[in-house]
Amino acid sequence: MSEPTLSEKEFQLIRDLIYKASGINLQEGKQVMMQSRLRKRLRALNLTSYQAYYKHVTQNDPDGKEMVELINSISTNKTEFFRENHHFDFLKSTLFPQMIRDAKAGKAPRKLRIWSAACSTGQEPYSIAVTIREAFAKEFSWDFKILASDIDTNVLQHAEQGIYNPHQVIGLSKYVTSRYFQTLEDGDKIQAKPELREMIAFRRINFMDDQWPVNAKFDVIFCRNVMIYFDNSTQERLLKRFSQYQDPGKNLILGHSESLTPVGNLYQTCGKTTFIRTEVNASQSPPAQAPVAAQPGQNAPTASPARPTVSSRATTRSAAPPPTSGQLSASRQAANRRAARNANQTAAGPKKIAADVAAHLDEHTRITANGNLSTCTVKHSIIVGEVKAANTPVWITTLLGSCIAACLYDEKVNVGGMNHFLLPDGAGTRNCSSYGIHAMELLINEIMSLGGERSRLKAKVFGGGNVVKGMRRTNSIGQRNTEFIKEFLRVESIPIESELLGCDSGLMVQFFPMSGRARVRPVESKAINMKEEETFRVPVLADVPHQNEASDDNITLF
Repeated sequence: MSEPTLSEKEFQLIRDLIYKASGINLQEGKQVMMQSRLRKRLRALNLTSYQAYYKHVTQNDPDGKEMVELINSISTNKTEFFRENHHFDFLKSTLFPQMIRDAKAGKAPRKLRIWSAACSTGQEPYSIAVTIREAFAKEFSWDFKILASDIDTNVLQHAEQGIYNPHQVIGLSKYVTSRYFQTLEDGDKIQAKPELREMIAFRRINFMDDQWPVNAKFDVIFCRNVMIYFDNSTQERLLKRFSQYQDPGKNLILGHSESLTPVGNLYQTCGKTTFIRTEVNASQSPPAQAPVAAQPGQNAPTASPARPTVSSRATTRSAAPPPTSGQLSASRQAANRRAARNANQTAAGPKKIAADVAAHLDEHTRITANGNLSTCTVKHSIIVGEVKAANTPVWITTLLGSCIAACLYDEKVNVGGMNHFLLPDGAGTRNCSSYGIHAMELLINEIMSLGGERSRLKAKVFGGGNVVKGMRRTNSIGQRNTEFIKEFLRVESIPIESELLGCDSGLMVQFFPMSGRARVRPVESKAINMKEEETFRVPVLADVPHQNEASDDNITLF
């Protein structure tokens, strides 16, 4: 019997159900992902359609057990030890020494409380525990407690056991591995030693629940790479609730692609994605909570926000400042050189634009459209604010003007993906994935969920064009996007294998994620406007009609 297919209507129903239960805001492009991840649940329940599954969850699941399984199936749980290591450096070098000094001076108790608010399989809380043990090795009579929570019961069980395969501890030093982990009898796995495990209490917490099983205040809350999956209203509500669990002067730590834009008055920046609680609206005690931890089978809350409609794409563009990093001088100079070169070129037709494209390529990477390209005919088109990753044959396509498409891939395991973002960062009614700072992390997480490794990723980047007539080149949208993507990839140590940035032409881009191959067709500037760039879904390049045989040379392979 053939596998059931998830229809658009079924996708919408289940997507809204997930949003109401967990706050996770799945984009339109996640239909295939949802079908793949829920297929096992249909088999387990012996159901023959996704409509039947929806009915089961909403009508035949009184104790909420299947709702928990649904959220478990959809959640992305990629993590690693000491991810974004500067956060742990902040604890070790800045926060913990200050806490020790304050305790010795009698200004504060010898007590430390940290919440790892999306702990996944446990690498984050165990990294925190190691950092505490090292920093307080010579201190006595301290009371340490770490709360580690997640919405996914499966990863929580894994985290509480603290057992990891060798590939999951890659990057840990030999000292940390030998000092804080022990090899199990079979010799293939290691486990966190009791001195770490006893520091951590694991709880299932759904951020959408009216009450959390928490009755404490925290010196530090880690909530990294979580809010990128929430819409703006959910982000704002979550940050306000976190602030109720912290006194002024305490720290909140977010992922590198997240910001405090919705509630900037509650926290102030004190480091890279590290924030300090302000005096504004500071409560004296945490909100009243349920006396016991939430059970895995608890029902989803009945009160929930209305899910934003898809029509939000049509809202007005939000202005965003250029990147603030002081490390952009090289990128700025390169962009200025391109601008000067392009300024000397005259308006031209397809032939001249194709020559401009080719000028950006190294000779050994250029192959005309008559080359031996993949025969794959499967295609998936994305627009502004969408992300697509795959480990199966597919051409991912998009149309670019001043926007950027970042193509990342892990050639060792044949997986990769593409995003399409509008501006480096910003706020407003747009999906957060319309901004590069969020779109990049979403793409990386999607690739990692398919088996890719962050450390092996390579990049090909396109767009950032000067396609709006009359717009100055200096500090244009295209230039700001170009500077952002280069700086982001530099900081993340992801090498750029090929690039085509800052042209006067628009681009039709097609990317084959399994191999990392990309091919590009220039589009005359007059053929692109902002509205079209946000809404036009590109056909496969081979399907684009040509006026004559020679125009095939306009396609360039990266």
